[in-house]
Amino acid sequence: MDSDPFVVDVRLNGTDFVTGLVDSGCLCYSAINEQLFRSLRLPSIKIAPRQLEEAAGKNAEPSTVLDTVTYASIDIDGHQQKRVFFYVVPGLTYDVILGKPWLEDADVTISAKQGCLDIGASNIRAWNHKKASYKPPPMKATQVMASAFMAEVRRSRRKNKGDGIALDTGLFAVSIADIEKALKPRKRSDPKTKLPPQYHQWLKAFDHFLAEKLPPHRKGVDLHIEIEKDQDGNEKTIPWGPLYGMSREELLVLRKTLTELLDKDFIRASNSPAAAPVLMVKKPGGGIRFCVDYRGLNNITRKDRYPLPLFTETLRNVAKAKWFTKLDVIAAFHKIRVAKGEEWKTAFRTRYGLFEWRVAPFGLTGAPAAFQRYVNGVLQDYLDDFVSAYVDDILILLPFRTTLLGIGPMLLGRMFYNLHFHSFAVMCLRTSHIYSSGSLQDHREKVGKVLQRLIDAGLQIDIDKCEFETKRVKYLGYIVEAEVGIRVDPEKIIAIREWATPTSVKAIRAFIGFANFYRVFIPNFSDIAEPLINLTKKEMVFHWDEACNQAFETIKELLITAPILGHFDPEKDTLVEADSSGHATGGLLLQKDKNNNWQPVAYYSKKHSPTEANYPIHDKELLAIVRCLEAWAPELRMVRKFTVLTDHKNLQYFYRERQLSERQVRWSEFLSRFDFSLEWKPGKTMENPTPYHDENKTYPPTMTMNEYGLDLSVSSRASTCGVFKSSLYRLRRLTSQKRYACLRTRRCRICGTEAAKKISFIRSLLH
Repeated sequence: MDSDPFVVDVRLNGTDFVTGLVDSGCLCYSAINEQLFRSLRLPSIKIAPRQLEEAAGKNAEPSTVLDTVTYASIDIDGHQQKRVFFYVVPGLTYDVILGKPWLEDADVTISAKQGCLDIGASNIRAWNHKKASYKPPPMKATQVMASAFMAEVRRSRRKNKGDGIALDTGLFAVSIADIEKALKPRKRSDPKTKLPPQYHQWLKAFDHFLAEKLPPHRKGVDLHIEIEKDQDGNEKTIPWGPLYGMSREELLVLRKTLTELLDKDFIRASNSPAAAPVLMVKKPGGGIRFCVDYRGLNNITRKDRYPLPLFTETLRNVAKAKWFTKLDVIAAFHKIRVAKGEEWKTAFRTRYGLFEWRVAPFGLTGAPAAFQRYVNGVLQDYLDDFVSAYVDDILILLPFRTTLLGIGPMLLGRMFYNLHFHSFAVMCLRTSHIYSSGSLQDHREKVGKVLQRLIDAGLQIDIDKCEFETKRVKYLGYIVEAEVGIRVDPEKIIAIREWATPTSVKAIRAFIGFANFYRVFIPNFSDIAEPLINLTKKEMVFHWDEACNQAFETIKELLITAPILGHFDPEKDTLVEADSSGHATGGLLLQKDKNNNWQPVAYYSKKHSPTEANYPIHDKELLAIVRCLEAWAPELRMVRKFTVLTDHKNLQYFYRERQLSERQVRWSEFLSRFDFSLEWKPGKTMENPTPYHDENKTYPPTMTMNEYGLDLSVSSRASTCGVFKSSLYRLRRLTSQKRYACLRTRRCRICGTEAAKKISFIRSLLH
């Protein structure tokens, strides 16, 4: 049976709190992690080499030799020892280990049942993460002085009596492990061992030594940084930023990065009047990244409007692929030179001097456009044929044998715009017949063509980030699987599951932005997210209530359990379900799968504008159909005939109506472009594209104008005449003809009154 370790807070030299493991099975007096020893700059005493035996845990190297001892004063909850000697151990699991000799020397009594240590007169409770009873506070970026932070630590320790430290002050989330990872030289894999044998003739494309060479200047490719001009016609002054404070460990990473960039000739010393600040940012996978804060320069730079590929168009190319090969360009932006004479504009200041870039740096507003322009030129005749290039991610695909009739883009909800039934072919909207054998050999030939193009263009590939001849690939935040569909990346699901409850408007916007990226998987996203969206409005007081919490948890749950969305196939039976609620319209695109079951292909939702919210229920339901067909127009035009389901029965007779409003006439003209049949289906039997339909909500009546005057539409769920009265427009300003039209409205369904009573009621409002 496993037991929890005895872990205590140890204060070294009166300043630094570290994690200490009390280990009665450790025969050495005490030990300290080598990286911690170096970072604290503790004194070093050389000793005769000794072999380490099972003291460093699973992270220690098997043949570790100890030849260094250090010493420091320690303070454990008030119990002080002025000089304690430690063996310096590489890869130690904890910051320090206090062994059996220390326990005997300090006269420590261990109470395993209570989880306490008795040191003299002190009773210290050991802590561990499993037994922590407090809930950690949400992280927030509060900057405080070191002395104030240490005082807060001491107060928290006294308050919690050793149960852990709960601080209101958040810390910069870069750990020693991140620093260590950044300082370690990257071990690159040998391309010969990882590259499939059939591609060995293109090994040059994976040579990382070539990737570290300074690229030449190229006309039409170099990055130009055009500064905006002021009212007098002079270039604006590039702002300079302050030096950001860094820890000693971060400075080590900075110095290592500068040395590498100088060795590659990617940067050089500068005397520029511009000076952007430098900061360190934690990488998602651990480690830290060197970044230059170019916000000041970007604000006054003339923007390069060269288009990046539409995210939705990029996903179009993978819709019906059979094989995938994914390539990733090494340091893509560094393959673009900064135009001659403009290097000074990229200058950045550091603790070690002022430098300027000779290659395009990350963070400049024009860098993505410059590289996209270059890679598009390199792969121009392959793009949307069998290659998709999104900045530095290059995907080579082999589609099924396909005949395309009326090539057009496919829209998968709002996000998968242009994810169409793609084959081996075209970039234009025309009728075309394209065939592909779908063989693996054909795919390999195309990979070879792309690799040769990249070699000729001086672009090297990171072998560690490549995937060859696979049926399933992670691309642009999605998992795309041949013959199956598209689904949410499991790594993103983990992040969603652990997402903390927002405590500010900024946090809500971050969550909505993240969820919006995957909204194509969420039925009726706009309606569900309405309480959260309302909190982001101007002058809205932030108040997290039950409705907000329910919306937050519902979106998380829907993302975690998101379905696999099928690939659209114009040859399959197609069904569109459209519905409208009081706040939004929703839709669902379905097709038959291999088992002849309806499979979702896309969800759609959009919130009503204030004007649309006042439409009569008939027009709201019709608007839902119009919006869905607008969203999925490209692929639905490829289908010979499809079915639209609605739960509003009167829409079946829409085309038979003799009198239509101007709005309905416009919609009728749009709907005539599609070949579909409109069928009624009771709301309870619908697939429910708007799951939070109209239950428990009240909707006031609305009025619409047509050529005969006003048409009054009353919702059956509008509960009282008071609601009706407060919602009517200023009827006193209506002409007598329009008043008469208003009086001719159908029987009132607000409270079941007869027509005569209704007329009397309306007259009371008109006078």
